[in-house]
Amino acid sequence: MESVYRVLLVGGGGREHAIATALNSDERCEVLACASNRNPGIAEIAAAYGECGERSPDDIVTFAQTHDADMAIIGPESALEAGVADALTASGIFTFGPQAASARIETDKAFQREFMQTESIPGCPSFAVFENTDAACEYIESSSTDLAVKPAGLTGGKGVKIIGDQVTPAEAKSYLRSHDYEQIVLEERLRGEEFTVQAFVANGELRATPAIQDHKRAFEGDTGPNTGGMGSYSTASNILPFMTEPEYAQAVDILEATVSALASYTGILYGQFMLTANGPKVIEFNARFGDPEAMNTLPVMKTSLLDIMRAAEANEELPELEFDQQATVCKYGVPKGYPTDPESGVEIPIDTAHDDTATVFYASVDEQEGDILTTTSRSLAIVGTGDTITQAEGDVENALSTFDGTLRVRHDIGTEEAIQQRITHMRNLRSWFEHSLWKSTVSKEANTDSSTGDRSTYRRHDRLERHSTPGKQNSLRYWMQVKPVWRIIYHYLLTIVARVAPSLRLRATALRFMGVSLGNEVSWGLEATPDIFWPEYLEIGDHVIIGYDAVLLCHEFLQDEYRVGKITIDEQAMIGAKAVVLPGVHIGAGAQVAANSLVTQDVPSGVTVAGIPAKPITD
Repeated sequence: MESVYRVLLVGGGGREHAIATALNSDERCEVLACASNRNPGIAEIAAAYGECGERSPDDIVTFAQTHDADMAIIGPESALEAGVADALTASGIFTFGPQAASARIETDKAFQREFMQTESIPGCPSFAVFENTDAACEYIESSSTDLAVKPAGLTGGKGVKIIGDQVTPAEAKSYLRSHDYEQIVLEERLRGEEFTVQAFVANGELRATPAIQDHKRAFEGDTGPNTGGMGSYSTASNILPFMTEPEYAQAVDILEATVSALASYTGILYGQFMLTANGPKVIEFNARFGDPEAMNTLPVMKTSLLDIMRAAEANEELPELEFDQQATVCKYGVPKGYPTDPESGVEIPIDTAHDDTATVFYASVDEQEGDILTTTSRSLAIVGTGDTITQAEGDVENALSTFDGTLRVRHDIGTEEAIQQRITHMRNLRSWFEHSLWKSTVSKEANTDSSTGDRSTYRRHDRLERHSTPGKQNSLRYWMQVKPVWRIIYHYLLTIVARVAPSLRLRATALRFMGVSLGNEVSWGLEATPDIFWPEYLEIGDHVIIGYDAVLLCHEFLQDEYRVGKITIDEQAMIGAKAVVLPGVHIGAGAQVAANSLVTQDVPSGVTVAGIPAKPITD
C-alpha cells in the first residue's frame, strides 16, 4: 500500500476549493487546510482545517507541524508576498509555491517589468516606473498615446486603469492622486484579446496548460469596473477560438524564457497575455493559479497534482500533463451590488441536483447553521464541461437556474455570440496590421523575418480543420465517407445553376439552397464555382462581386488527410475572373483580387492583390 501524503493547502477561495478537489481525487492524498475564512467546500474535504491569516507565516507553520504536513501548496498571492513559502520551507516542509523573492514577479509590477527588460524576456511593452505621483501625472499629460496605469503592488486584480477604455487622462491622474501608491507603472496600452496560460514549474522546467480567457469586467459586454474575475472558458484543445497554435506556442516560449531567468522557481507561473495583431504581449505574470482559471484547468487535468508536487520535491522531471479533451466554462455568482456595494448575508439556495453536469466551487461565503450566505466578495463559481464550449456553457446556465436570481452572473461568458465577437475583433486587428505591414514592405519579399513582423502567424493554414484518413490511398478516395453521395449530387446540380443561369437572382437562390451564407446584392459571375463539398463554409458579404470562372475552395484533399476551412469575403470586395481562393482565407471589406490570382492568405480591407500567390500591388 502506498504512503498517504498529508498536503497543506493555504487559502480559502474558489481557486483553493478547486485545488483541494484535485488533491482529494488522489486516494494517496490527505488534505489539510488553513485560511482566514472557513470555506465549506474545503472544510468538507479537509482532514483538518485551521482558521489563520494567509499573511501569518508563523501560525501557518505551527498548524502544519501540529498536523504533520508532508508538503504544502500555496493558493493566494498575499501568502506568497508574506513569505509563507519561505517559512514552510525553512521548517522542512516542501512547498509548491515560490518564495517571496521569486514571487515578486507578481507582487511588484515595477520589478516585473524591469526584470523582463533586463533579462530580454520577449513580449514586454514599453513602460516607465515612477515613485512620485506628480511625475507620473506629468507623464500621462505629455503622452500622445493611451496608457495602462498600474500600482506596483498587489491590488486584488482591481487596481489597473486603462486610459481610453476605463478612464480619461484626467480621471487617471485623479485616481493616482487619490491613492498613496509607493510606486506606479505606466505602460503602453495593449490592444487585442486577453488570454492566460498557466504552467507548473520546478527544477528549471515547466509544463504548460491550455489557454483560458478570463473576464475581468463586472458586467456583460465587458463593461463596468474590474473585478477579481467574473468567469472564464477554455476549449477542448490548447488554443482559444480567436488564436492560432503558433500564437499559443509564442506564449509558452515567453513563459520558458521567464523560467530560465528565474533561479529555483517552484510553483505555478501564470502568464496573462494580450494577443495583439503582432503576437502575444505580457500584461502581467502571477505566481500562483488564477482565480477563476484554476477552475477551468484542474477539473479536466488527468495528471495527478500530487504526482507533480512529488516530482518537484524529488528534483525529478515533471510528468507530462494529460487533459480530458473537454471544453470548460466557469461563471461566478456574486452578491447583488458587487463589486461597489455588495449585499452580504443573503442566503444562497444550494441544489446538488446538477452535480453530474456542473460543479460548484465555493469562494467567499459564510456558513451559518447549515445555510450558505453571501459576503462582500465573489460567492461561488459554477463550472461546466463538455465536448464544446456551447455544451459546457449550457450546463452552467442550467445549474445557475438553481439560484433563482439570488446571485448576479455574467451570462454572456462562453456564449457563441460573445466568442464570435472576439474572433471578429482579432480578425479585424490582424487585417489592419497586415495592411500596415504590407504598405511598409510592399517592395520586399512576402515572407518577412521577425525584425519586421512575422506574417506566418496569420496564414490560413492555422485556421484549417485537419482530418486524417486511414489506409495507404490518398484522402480523395475516401470522399464518400466525408459527405453523403446524394448531398454531393445535390450540390453539383445546384452548382450548375449557379454557374450558368442567366439570372443573378436565380444564381443567388441556388447558392443559398446549397448552404452558402450570401449577402444582399451579390454579383456571382458566369462559370464561377463555389465549393461543392462544404458550401456552408462560404460567407459572402453584401455587394460582393465574384468574377467570371472564379473558384472558391473550402477544402483540400491531400495524401493522408483532408482540410476544411471557412472562406469569408466581406462587403464590397471584388474577386477577379479566374481567381482561385483557398480555404481559410479572409478577404476584407473593399479588397480587390486581380484576375488569374491565387489567394493563399488574408487580404486586408481596401488592399488590392495580384499574382500567384497573390501579393499587394502598388498604387
